[in-house]
Amino acid sequence: MAAAPPIAPAPATPAAKERRATAPSLRLVADTPARHTLTYLMLYVLLIGGTVFAAVSLNAMAASRSLQAHTLEREVTVQERDYAHLLAEVARLEAPSRIRAEALQMGLVVGGEPTYLFLERQLAADEVVGEVAVGGEADRLKPVLSVSR
Repeated sequence: MAAAPPIAPAPATPAAKERRATAPSLRLVADTPARHTLTYLMLYVLLIGGTVFAAVSLNAMAASRSLQAHTLEREVTVQERDYAHLLAEVARLEAPSRIRAEALQMGLVVGGEPTYLFLERQLAADEVVGEVAVGGEADRLKPVLSVSR
């Protein structure tokens, strides 16, 4: 590959030569505006510091909640075990054989055939007072209940 021939500068025109001759070779440059690098640096440091502080705080809160949850789970496990023991105790106490043994130990005896007692009694009010009408209907109990015994 051959190198490209250098481009020759365009011949200077008389107007360009005159402009170059009358123009000063140095010019005054205005001051550049002051940069606030220290302000931006402090802002970035505060932003990063705040972010780190927030992350550490959230991590500490999560660890605290995790510890509380673990403690509650342990308490629930203990309570469930106690509940199971209590259920077993209730089942043992409700057993008919245990109730029978306790009754015999207290001196109770096994009952025989049931007997029924029928009372043959006439109340004085049955023959003295008849039916009393209450609201158009006869009330058969009122005379019996109103008699003093």
